[in-house]
Amino acid sequence: MKILSVTTLLLIALTTFAGNQSSADFTLIIEVPKINVSEYHAPYIASWIEDSNHQTVIPTSLSLVSG
Repeated sequence: MKILSVTTLLLIALTTFAGNQSSADFTLIIEVPKINVSEYHAPYIASWIEDSNHQTVIPTSLSLVSG
């Protein structure tokens, strides 16, 4: 099982734009199981922030899980 650790500074950016002078760190750990099949393709993991209309506001990351 491959463990992908994604750390984003998005929270820091959002607090900076909001006028808050403190900084924060956000860590997200995602476990992606490797499926034992003959034709396996490593997954892509994408994240984004949407508004209340479900429209993408900020694309935050795109990663290929490999290994």
